[in-house]
Amino acid sequence: MGQRLFLVKVFLLMVFYCSAQKEFTIIDADTNEPLLGATVIQGNAIYSSNLKGEVALDENLPITIEYIGYKSITYDDLSSIEEVVSMYKTNQLLKTAVVTGSKYERSVERSTVSIDVIKPQYVESINAISVDEIMERMPGVQMVDGQVNIRGGAGFSYGAGSRVMLLINGLPALQPDAGFVNWSDIPVENIAQVEILKGASSTLYGSSAMNGIVNVLTGYPTAEPKTEAVVSYIAYDAPSRESFQWWEDTPTAVSASILHKRKIKKLDLSTSAFYYSIDSYNQFTYQDRLRYTLETRYRYSDRLNFGLNLNVNWNEGSNFFLWGARGGHWGSESTAAAGKRFRYTVDPFLTFVDNHGGQHKVNSRFYHIDNDNNLDQSNSSNNYFVEYQYLKSLDALNLDITAGTVYSLLVTNSALFNDQEFRARNYALYVQAEQKPIEDLTFTAGIRYEYNSLNTPEFFLGDTIQDIGRRDGALISRVGANYKLTEGTFLRASWGQGYRFPTITERYISTTFESFNIFPNVNLKPEQGWTAEIGIKQGMQLGSFQAFLDVSRFWQQYDDMIEFVFTQNMAGIGFQGQNIGNTSINGYEFNLGGQSEVLGTTIRFFGGYTYIEPKYRDFDDNELLQNSLSSEGPENILKYRTRHNVKFDAEIDIKGIKLGANIEQTSHMVNVDAQLEGFNGIGQYRDANDEGFRLLSFRLGYEWNDLSLTLNLKNALNIEYTQRPGLLEETRNLGVRLAYSL
Repeated sequence: MGQRLFLVKVFLLMVFYCSAQKEFTIIDADTNEPLLGATVIQGNAIYSSNLKGEVALDENLPITIEYIGYKSITYDDLSSIEEVVSMYKTNQLLKTAVVTGSKYERSVERSTVSIDVIKPQYVESINAISVDEIMERMPGVQMVDGQVNIRGGAGFSYGAGSRVMLLINGLPALQPDAGFVNWSDIPVENIAQVEILKGASSTLYGSSAMNGIVNVLTGYPTAEPKTEAVVSYIAYDAPSRESFQWWEDTPTAVSASILHKRKIKKLDLSTSAFYYSIDSYNQFTYQDRLRYTLETRYRYSDRLNFGLNLNVNWNEGSNFFLWGARGGHWGSESTAAAGKRFRYTVDPFLTFVDNHGGQHKVNSRFYHIDNDNNLDQSNSSNNYFVEYQYLKSLDALNLDITAGTVYSLLVTNSALFNDQEFRARNYALYVQAEQKPIEDLTFTAGIRYEYNSLNTPEFFLGDTIQDIGRRDGALISRVGANYKLTEGTFLRASWGQGYRFPTITERYISTTFESFNIFPNVNLKPEQGWTAEIGIKQGMQLGSFQAFLDVSRFWQQYDDMIEFVFTQNMAGIGFQGQNIGNTSINGYEFNLGGQSEVLGTTIRFFGGYTYIEPKYRDFDDNELLQNSLSSEGPENILKYRTRHNVKFDAEIDIKGIKLGANIEQTSHMVNVDAQLEGFNGIGQYRDANDEGFRLLSFRLGYEWNDLSLTLNLKNALNIEYTQRPGLLEETRNLGVRLAYSL
């Protein structure tokens, strides 16, 4: 009898347990993909969803589900939970998910470094033809003739040796032989997010990440197929100074793109085509380019996916290096270069999650470049890149680990390099750990070893190449912390080292522009440095109004910094990449952003002010350096930097009608190469325009059903301004953008 009673009790307990237990799956509402690692809070217990997004609960208590970048969901009890829980992405500013700082998703509020995020809606609203047009409007960022300068960490290096790494979906996208950004390679028609990381990030991303990172993430298909076609037209006004106008017919630019994204069972497919043509406001300057992209991802299982991405670019055009004797938009024909360029990348990748929850990634790229130039500056190169990466979360220790290894091979042959072939190899090992010892505190630490080897001839144009010009390595590290002081208040601090091996172009370029040359420097040494930052981000929310204020103080220090310096030798006068010594750049930055909805009207804004003090640390002992600066005295300020930079953007959305405005205020660029001022009145122009510039732009847009129309008035006051000497920027122009989505 007792045994029967025991069995009945066991049976009743099993029935009760089974009836109380609830299993459900958490997915992305747009893509229908399972969300791995969603946090489920029930009482004092915390659970995480598995690889399939599944969670099983057996207590009938209130439940809260959270995931980075998504709106939280709360249920009163188990019975109210559906079998499939769909989570929607949030529009809260501090909950934006970013991947650049750690190579996996985390909220921007928890980052240990400064990260700015650009959403695709902004790209569309300003009718950006390429990503550099977006960068120009971001606080703390300055564009100097296509090169990115973050907080004064880089100047102008004549198209070589960027200290800011460009990534497309986490893969390096700088032109390997020159370390230069080809902005036209980036598919603006399919941008999901652009992340700008400010500060040294070489531990995760290697050389060229000394001053920061621009990571462009493209968009995967959602549950519903999407097709979008866009056409745009831009007309440029006459300059405010009539003598600077060289044209009779109005300069114009046209572009067209088409994008299609869809899911075909387990296959994600995105493909796009883009065309752009401009007859420029600058003489001897035009461009015709065509781009095609293909992105595929096959989701073989919940644990394995792989794919291949393709990006092909054709480009034909001409531009000049310095304006002519008449100045302004008149070009110097002897510095005009015309050519055809063909580039493509092929990117196979694979991601696998093992039985122990570890994630294995293999990213690879083949990058081919073929540039044909009329000034004996043609070059051809092939780059082979592969990276293995391992990510693991140790829940018991609240520890996330990222580790990996990188191999890259560059083979290049160029008239710029005296028609000699060079082979450059890069090897790297890295590991980064992130731990939360308590709920509100996050620590990050990373280390990387990088080794470079360059197969070169023993002699180059009469110079003997020393060993440091062929082989060099460095061990670098970073640490950081983020602490949640109060609800919405986050304090951060970070310190990170940087290391950059000179590009082949910086060392071996040999070419001529007009009456001056660019000389090689075969024994150029690598540069190293570090960046430190302390900052506080304060979030605010009152009803529908939400905003943040971010204040940061930063320090940057470089040893053996590389810049192009005016020099003279038996071959003539010109510029040469040199180790100019040791430098320091410190300053502070104030950023703010917000949005609100009032009576059916949405208001969005962002902006910031950046101040820098860029100095040579051994200025007093370097007479050659002093003589190369354009300022009187001369003043100890690094070349091609502006100390004050203000940017602000605001937009109002009233029932589908969008009104926007943008302002950029930039102080005078105190120092440039002194000898450059002697060409074609550049010095006289700078003396007469020594107060910086203020740029105003406006936009108007309207959306109805699947059609949108946007008008953009850029440089509304039609001011004349330069970002670097000898090149006048765009006149006032009006652009029209028409987009249709299916």
